Amino acid sequence: MNRRKFLTTTCSLMLTSTLSKGLLADDKISLKRIASKKNIGFGTAVGKEIYRNARYSNLVNLHCASLTPEDSFKWHQLMPYRNNYSFDESDRLYDYCLQNNFELRGHALIFEKSMRRWLKQCGCSLETDIQRFISTITARYPRIVSWDLFNEIVDHRGYKGWLRKDTLFEKLGASYLTDVARYTHEINPNYELVINEWVGPYSDGYFRSRRNAMLKMLEAFKNMDLPINVFGIQSHLNFAKKDYDRRAWQYFCGEIRDLGYDIKITEIDLSMQGKDRLANNESTVLKYTTQYLEDTLAQGNVKDIICWGLTDAYAYSMRAPDWNKVTYGATPFDSSFEFNILGKALVSALENAPNYASVSA
Repeated sequence: MNRRKFLTTTCSLMLTSTLSKGLLADDKISLKRIASKKNIGFGTAVGKEIYRNARYSNLVNLHCASLTPEDSFKWHQLMPYRNNYSFDESDRLYDYCLQNNFELRGHALIFEKSMRRWLKQCGCSLETDIQRFISTITARYPRIVSWDLFNEIVDHRGYKGWLRKDTLFEKLGASYLTDVARYTHEINPNYELVINEWVGPYSDGYFRSRRNAMLKMLEAFKNMDLPINVFGIQSHLNFAKKDYDRRAWQYFCGEIRDLGYDIKITEIDLSMQGKDRLANNESTVLKYTTQYLEDTLAQGNVKDIICWGLTDAYAYSMRAPDWNKVTYGATPFDSSFEFNILGKALVSALENAPNYASVSA
């Protein structure tokens, strides 16, 4: 037996031993069903592959109750030029979800990085144009009730220690947050409006500063009485290179709950981002990933878990070069659609999560 096969076999035995006996052996195991038993939604981000590969679409159907567009609902796709809309791909995904009984999430209405080309073209009617865009998109897709309203607006070096000084801020000031949130809420008071941010559960100073900035932002939103009640935690987990700061993460999640926000675990995958060397082996990555999920779920306020890709076969994050140094992948399922360590961590954490129907808010 070669070293790679030995490592894979040994780790697989270790991983499955932590789960309910026989659970992973059942080829009809469904992540969405396990999650739904705890009153938690489960879904994934998708691209065009959902239409091209029947085996993949069957995998998505088995495991996911909701879909999130990877790219097709971002500003640069919907309106690449001022007043020039392009709905082909967004319509296609919306219709696919209607036909196949998926909930579709809106990702994302305001994402400055996706708006930069448009912002260069926009004149003095910026506020009006943003409102027109939001009303056009929400009217075209009335079945979408959960929107990532703001995506990646936080910078701990920014305005008041949390707001990124990007082009939107330079043109409109911080007041655009209030204007956009209240305008969108007025369109439909039943919308679930989400602030979606990349955080990081690690111990170094950069991520401590980011977590502190997130809490400042959430507290500011409460003080501004913004109609945003869900915090999306982008979970690109870099446990291959960084250690999990468990106590700090438990504190952070507890603070979010105490401020009155629900959580969506969004964009979850395993990452190889950065130039740091690999620091942790597969069993440690599995341990940290499971603990991260368990600690977040333990707060009793997680509404959904959303993967940033369901299989390595189509995973954006698998492009990083360091993946050839390990025997596992980024997503819940490998390229052969077998359980990866993220999938096993998800099963274990969901099985051990509290029943949310019995957890007080």
